[in-house]
Amino acid sequence: MEGLLTSLYIQFCIVLICIILIAPILGKYISHVMQRKHTFLDRFLNPIASFTYKKIGINPHQDQDWKTYLTALLSLNLAGIVFLTFLQKAQTYLPYNPQQLQSVSWLQSFNTAISFTTNTDWQSYTPESTLSPFIQMIGLTVQNFLSAMSGLAVAFVFMRSFKSQKEITRETPLGNFWVDCVRSLLWILLPLCLVLGIIYISLGVPQNFSNFIHATTLEGQQILIPQGPIASQEVIKILGSNGGGYFNANSAHPYENPSFISNIIQMITMLIIAASLPFAFSHKIGSKHQGRILFIAMAILLTMSILIASSSLNSMSLEGVETRFGKPSTLLYSILTTASGCGATNGALASLPPLSAFSLFFNMLIAGIGFGGVGSGFYNLILYVILAVFLAGLMVGRTPEYLGKKIESFEIKMVVIAILIPPLCILGLTALACSIFEATSLPHSFSEILYTFTSSTTNNGSSFASIQADHPFYQWATAISMLVGRYGVMFACLAIAGSFSQKIKIPKSSGAFPTKGALFCGLLIAVIIITNGLIYFPALSLGSIAEYLQP
Repeated sequence: MEGLLTSLYIQFCIVLICIILIAPILGKYISHVMQRKHTFLDRFLNPIASFTYKKIGINPHQDQDWKTYLTALLSLNLAGIVFLTFLQKAQTYLPYNPQQLQSVSWLQSFNTAISFTTNTDWQSYTPESTLSPFIQMIGLTVQNFLSAMSGLAVAFVFMRSFKSQKEITRETPLGNFWVDCVRSLLWILLPLCLVLGIIYISLGVPQNFSNFIHATTLEGQQILIPQGPIASQEVIKILGSNGGGYFNANSAHPYENPSFISNIIQMITMLIIAASLPFAFSHKIGSKHQGRILFIAMAILLTMSILIASSSLNSMSLEGVETRFGKPSTLLYSILTTASGCGATNGALASLPPLSAFSLFFNMLIAGIGFGGVGSGFYNLILYVILAVFLAGLMVGRTPEYLGKKIESFEIKMVVIAILIPPLCILGLTALACSIFEATSLPHSFSEILYTFTSSTTNNGSSFASIQADHPFYQWATAISMLVGRYGVMFACLAIAGSFSQKIKIPKSSGAFPTKGALFCGLLIAVIIITNGLIYFPALSLGSIAEYLQP
């Protein structure tokens, strides 16, 4: 037991140390990209960006209000849903289909299109036997980039809504959605993917256009194993907190995750952009303490989840564990993939002990705040920051304010909407599913249903893999939860950002509640845990908690 725990903690420390070293540097770079400041890539990428703006008819110097920004975001994502749906329906007639796969049904195509467009990557199908390499490359990989871009764009808007000291007396523009997409793609996602893709290929992840390779089983049987452009999809799958696998086994497959070293790199990669955004925020507002507190809060929440899960490591069986990695790596990967909003898996989540399953629920139900998805982790955390400051203002009898912006009724209404949207979807759809499908092995069956809607609503995409995910009810229900969970929260965040951007920054007074010390960090963590505990504890007590207490 001590050896397993030691291995788990050592791997976690390696991941955390790498994040601590990389995040401030990458955060500063992301801040420069967001504010259109000079970077070392400008010489090569500015001409490409200018050409792109010209071809799509965008004026890069024209700023948008939050409603126009939201409309542009929704239009791009709607186009992605339509494009990917019809792409799957036309699969029979498209090139690079070595298995001669047939067209996907309308309902499955619709569910998959919504899944990858919303950054959820929930897969209710077997990828290697349902979608051709062409669809995986042109359809799914492209949406992996676009969904990550959308999350980053909303995070950028939130950051811009808070003025720096030089912007006290004027309104702050929120930016242009199309410019944010182009810059986040060309300056952030593509360069990182290029570097990491080369590393993945060097570690053994295939990147080719071969149809199959011949292999021999232990029994001497000849089989064909599909290959393709796997590394290019794998890298954005992890970096963009997408999580959808090229193969059904996901990151337990040796083509997606070939070694212990690649496993460590994937765990670092799935956190790195989300962990960098608090530091980007610091550079934007000109206060390194604010971003540092947000980063520490994220790290503490993640560490709490690790400690809860590690207490059940001794009771963890080898069922569903990839033997190349072992129990500690499988458990740590599962915790990080739910904490990051990625959803990739290197083992069977349904085989985890109840306390470990509780940690997975914990990570997703707090909106993936430790560290969260690309962009979504940051803007979800800011929602709770606003709520914590509001509660602190009530306690000290002052009008609450954060970074010089007064928090008034409109902002609190939007925060409440954003916080209540996920439980309405999760608990409502879980209750509906339980009324339709008979639970045969409570509380585990209840946990499977609850996990399904928790994962889809929070845009995580991982699964206990025990429900009939391709059933029409689950296809429609998860599609609804993915759409509402993604765009409902984005709507509230953009509305808050629009309101803050129009407010004049007020000078800091001695009576204002401090937001850069240990006291505020503790308050923020307490608000996150208590708020979600009050909402979700009854449901969890019927699932993983009840399963843990069973004799």
